[in-house]
Amino acid sequence: MLALAIQRGLTLPELALTDVFFLPHFNKPFNFVLVPVLRALGLKYKA
Repeated sequence: MLALAIQRGLTLPELALTDVFFLPHFNKPFNFVLVPVLRALGLKYKA
């Protein structure tokens, strides 16, 4: 995800809305990259 953001020159809002592979039984929709991005944008959520 970080490599994609750097390569494409994504902004924080673009990175926050990037669709990443998500399997509900194996991981969470908010990962270690997305959490600080959402906080930097001032968005609050329950993980």
